[in-house]
Amino acid sequence: MLRNDIVAGLVALALALPLPAVAQTVLTGTVKNKAGQPLAGLALLERGEIHNNKWDRGALVDVNGRFRIELASGGQYGLHVYSSGYLYKPQALQVETGTTLVAAVVLVP
Repeated sequence: MLRNDIVAGLVALALALPLPAVAQTVLTGTVKNKAGQPLAGLALLERGEIHNNKWDRGALVDVNGRFRIELASGGQYGLHVYSSGYLYKPQALQVETGTTLVAAVVLVP
């Protein structure tokens, strides 16, 4: 009986302890036109080199021109940003695991 109480106490203690913080790997950014006005649209990532067609994930770019994409791990990515009426702009990025990389994208009509 005492053994069960000890085990139950240890389990309760383990559940009460905070989990160690896990650093996220994130790509955030802004999309603007040449005049500095924010653009809404779409940001897509491909894993590895640009134009290898290994699409990984993406996110909508909000009306304030901001996007955030959480990544499974760091590495080389190709960022493709699209906004209606503007030429898309591919950009090669190197993202380090456990960090947040901030990308600034300027699109032209």
